[in-house]
Amino acid sequence: MRTDRFLAQVCMVAAASCASAPYGLAADVEFNPTVDFNVFYDGNTRGVGEDAPPPQEPPPDPPTDPTSTDDPSAIVGGIGVTLPWTVRTPSTTFAVSYRPRREIYGDEERPDFTSHALETSVGRTVSPRASYSVAARYDRTDRQELDPRRPPDELVDPRTYTLRRTFESGGLSGSGSFSAGRSSSLDWRVGVRWERGEDLPESPYQDSEAYNAGFGWAHDYSPQGSAGIGLLVQHFTYEASETFPDVDVVSLGHTGTRRFSRDGSLIYAVGALRSDNGGVTNTAGSVNVTANWVLGPRSSITAGVRQGASAGDGTSGATLDRGGYASWSYTAPRGFSASVAATYWDRRNLNDPSAASALPAAFTFSDALSWRVGRFFRIGVFHTFHSQSSDEAALETNYHSAGLHGSWIVRGERRAGA
Repeated sequence: MRTDRFLAQVCMVAAASCASAPYGLAADVEFNPTVDFNVFYDGNTRGVGEDAPPPQEPPPDPPTDPTSTDDPSAIVGGIGVTLPWTVRTPSTTFAVSYRPRREIYGDEERPDFTSHALETSVGRTVSPRASYSVAARYDRTDRQELDPRRPPDELVDPRTYTLRRTFESGGLSGSGSFSAGRSSSLDWRVGVRWERGEDLPESPYQDSEAYNAGFGWAHDYSPQGSAGIGLLVQHFTYEASETFPDVDVVSLGHTGTRRFSRDGSLIYAVGALRSDNGGVTNTAGSVNVTANWVLGPRSSITAGVRQGASAGDGTSGATLDRGGYASWSYTAPRGFSASVAATYWDRRNLNDPSAASALPAAFTFSDALSWRVGRFFRIGVFHTFHSQSSDEAALETNYHSAGLHGSWIVRGERRAGA
């Protein structure tokens, strides 16, 4: 699927979303742009690995030029704009968000780049017990890092890192829910996601497309919980189809929710998956568990574990991804907030997860502090630590990054209840 074709589909989704809003109903329109900027020390400008292969002879004296490519770190500046537009009616919500961002390295050996993120979605409540949503997304960037200045909403996505290059990704998805009786409901979802990466001489990228369709049934056995069953079908295709044949995965498991008290809740799906990778079949566990605790009116913790199949990270074919994540957030009076997050992801060959593999295992830790200055400005500091291990030297890395960030909320932050 080409980029221009995908962008056209995004526009079609947006147009259809607007058209679906009922005429004659009062709409609440929100548009509040944000300008953000930062200056930070980037511990590894190439994403992973070293900027030069290990020397075959005794290494020379350390370079004196601080911008030499033998040192993968750099001081980086960045500025971006977030343009969110939301329209709400009593039954429909339509949203579009565009976020261009410029990263400035000030070094000819490390070129500047501009990233783009475009999202659009529509959600519609058909009746008190039936609803659906449709969404589309497009991203283009030269970095894969989690953004420590934003809430850790990407923690649940298994992620490892490759060498710095231009990445493009996008997706279309739809989901819905409707009543199947007095205390039961049926859920469905479908989606497609594609990823493209620039091929480097020392590290080609395996472009991929992932299709999925899921169906679930749940029964509310009490006000505190529900239980049911879920089915997920996935299909992965790759650029080099002769080396990486198409992969089919079917997952079946027990799903449910449970509220332990007013402050604690659990969402889980536990079962098994069966994969067919070019005629090679394998069975493995399928797990997706998330727990949430509210520690008080201003603090909360989220933690989870996950194991499932994916199209991989671009350096291989299909993988079995497993790992966990945890985050803590705190918001104090007078606009002070703090957050800490950690993730660990391990990728294994889907055909034989127990075999030795050069696929990376990655650990990331991030922490951030932020202060609101009036209604229009935020300033803060952030830090990340990333450690990735692999049998391939090019995928090995271990570094820190830290810096300052600020935001200008053009129309001011909304007060609670506004």
